[in-house]
Amino acid sequence: MSSEPAARLQHDGPKPTFCKYNPHYSNLYTNSIKNPRKRKATNELSTNTNTVKVRQRNERIAQDPIQDKVEKAKRADQGAITYAKKKLVQTQEYRDATEERKQQLIDASAHKVMLRR
Repeated sequence: MSSEPAARLQHDGPKPTFCKYNPHYSNLYTNSIKNPRKRKATNELSTNTNTVKVRQRNERIAQDPIQDKVEKAKRADQGAITYAKKKLVQTQEYRDATEERKQQLIDASAHKVMLRR
């Protein structure tokens, strides 16, 4: 048996791994000859209906600072209601309740949160 195969198996350093901290990783996902990705031009906008709606809504809100505050308040209210519901669902009273009673508890919880706001 010769020492030739053993010499070929040895390498000079650690094997490169593909992770976000490896400098070679970014080369796999950028616009390169190996992996070309279509990118839209900066002046080209998406035609996706949901994207268009959000873009138009954001433009409307940006023009009216009062509307911006109203939208932020609505989001905060909805977040508070969701948090209260999440806490309610964890209670034993909610788990033992019927479907009709569960809806009543959720409505009462939301009403209680809105009274505080």
